[in-house]
Amino acid sequence: MTENDQPPGSMLSKDTTPTWEMELLISGVTVFALLQLPGVMDQAYLALRPRLDADWEGLVRLLFVYSKMSVMLLAIAFVLHLALRGYWIALVGMNSIYPTGVRWDRLKVGPIQRNLIDQRGIRIVDRIETADNRASIVFALGVNLALIMVALVVAVAMSFAVCGLLARLFGWYWMLPNGAFVLLAMLALPYALAQQIDRRFGTRVSGNGWIARTISSTYRAYAKFGYGSDSNPTMRLLQSHAGE
Repeated sequence: MTENDQPPGSMLSKDTTPTWEMELLISGVTVFALLQLPGVMDQAYLALRPRLDADWEGLVRLLFVYSKMSVMLLAIAFVLHLALRGYWIALVGMNSIYPTGVRWDRLKVGPIQRNLIDQRGIRIVDRIETADNRASIVFALGVNLALIMVALVVAVAMSFAVCGLLARLFGWYWMLPNGAFVLLAMLALPYALAQQIDRRFGTRVSGNGWIARTISSTYRAYAKFGYGSDSNPTMRLLQSHAGE
């Protein structure tokens, strides 16, 4: 966010995050719903639990824990986002009321503290920019972490379903419940190996060699199922600027 040609404090900067209104609307509505959802999930799980055998009860319990974690994570993120947006709104409002800035002659501030503040040189518009950006990052991070949890729930459910089907058809009851996690690890292993080889030795292998072709084929195969570096562009953008 930068200063523009308008008088100081007269309007929002043209570089203000354009989605701030939608962020507030979504956060406000979602927080109201999410704060009630955990109780509904508890009641549904406790009602279903006595009807399940040991194997399926383990699956339902695991999915319940992951689902509730994603709901609570999203609720916490949106509550934090509302608080940060509220702070940003307060800064914007005070800058509009007092566009000329702080009147140091009316504050009980000593010369040493005043010099320190001047040396730091943090303007109100810079604070507004920081608060604006921080709120949007928290909003994006909360949404994406919740989506990751949902994807994890779906993956675990599908793995348990496959293991349960094999147990019913072939009597492989040893696959439940730990076999589901072994299956997930086996499915994720090729991508993890390809990524490690690519990061460590990618510059040393030939671009037309069989190693490069195998790694590319692995990436393309996983991308078809929404798994890979381009499946979550928001997280990649955050990681590239703020670090993993």
